[in-house]
Amino acid sequence: MTVMTTTFIPCGAKQPFIAMIAGAIFGGSPYIATGAYFIGMAAIIISGIIIKKTKMFAGDPTPFVMELPAYRMPTLDSLLRSMWERGWSFIKKAGTIILLSTIFVWFTTYFGFTPDGFRMLSEDEIGMSLLASIGSVVAVIFKPLGWGNWQAVVASITGLVAKENIVGTLGILYGGGDGTVNEVANGIIGYDNAAMSVIPVGTGNDFLKNFGDDLDKFRDAENLWDGPQFPMDAIDVNGRVALTIACSGIDARVAADVHKYSESPLLDGKSSYIYSLAVNFLFKGIGSHWTVSLDDTVMEGDWSLVAVCNGRYYGGGFMPVAEARMDDGVLNTLVVREVNRRTFLKFVGPYSKGNYHKFPDYAQCYTPQVVHIHSDKPDIVTCLDGESVVNRDVTIKLSDKKLNFFGPAGCSCNRTARPKGPELNNL
Repeated sequence: MTVMTTTFIPCGAKQPFIAMIAGAIFGGSPYIATGAYFIGMAAIIISGIIIKKTKMFAGDPTPFVMELPAYRMPTLDSLLRSMWERGWSFIKKAGTIILLSTIFVWFTTYFGFTPDGFRMLSEDEIGMSLLASIGSVVAVIFKPLGWGNWQAVVASITGLVAKENIVGTLGILYGGGDGTVNEVANGIIGYDNAAMSVIPVGTGNDFLKNFGDDLDKFRDAENLWDGPQFPMDAIDVNGRVALTIACSGIDARVAADVHKYSESPLLDGKSSYIYSLAVNFLFKGIGSHWTVSLDDTVMEGDWSLVAVCNGRYYGGGFMPVAEARMDDGVLNTLVVREVNRRTFLKFVGPYSKGNYHKFPDYAQCYTPQVVHIHSDKPDIVTCLDGESVVNRDVTIKLSDKKLNFFGPAGCSCNRTARPKGPELNNL
């Protein structure tokens, strides 16, 4: 019975996890960590009483006699020796078991099998990692607990090695940019008891750009804990969720190829984007032959891009549809026909600032309920908040699930939205 009840004691190894819960849910309250100890002690007493009432442990207690040593005032030498032994024991544990398990989590997170073979992955491709494959297989076991994603499952398993690993694993899996935001959103959307927020530590932060000047408030975690919660729309793309923009066409191809070219030791992030843009613009062509259906309206032809917008920003700050709002139940869909390279160069600047209406001959914006794109070959590259997928058929619609989001008091996901103008086309 002693062995069964002592597991309730919150040892020092659990403190990082308790601190994470206190910071994430209880606003960093100092009473949570202290209260955890007293709750643990109370749990030992209560569970001991309950277990004592069971048949297995009922009866007279077995006599237990232990001779205690004489109490003496500890000496400085014994205190320092005890501190050293305990400190060195933790260093050995942290430098072996915890370090090796963290390296394992990192390796399996950033390496995986892709259509072009086994390689190192970018942040936006973690969904194809070895760890994601392993976690997805066993996630069904934890489904009754309400864990809808493989990240939480993996973190709980690594916690069996050492409780500190839970915090380290979550830090590796959830620390990232817009691709990570997309992964988290896909894991929690539809759960009434789950909500998310974002602290801008990534590179693009396109999702938080929708909040305008409120973005800086997200950097201070103290602004988040007591902030209001509100529902947000999401885009359903073949069953996967996107929060801001789901685009298909030359812009999606550029984004997908950036990941491939970034593996080169000669190119950094910005150089990879410029190189990808040049290759797609000069050698791969601008348009693709697709059949695009907007509800019951079917259009076959050559298209430069199709951008379905719930939010306003992607690609490091491009804003294709400035009037898009993230909670109005409407998906603004911009359809751009194929144009020559000279015209496309003229179009890119205004397009990036939401001024597509200046080119009505080949750029039109609609508000359909369902968008379907079909190609005779699997060449439709679709970018969802930085995550790229390739299909022959793509169905895009407003998700029937809402995402619970919380942020600083007074923030608005439509802070930068422009008033809706007459240039919007109704089907």
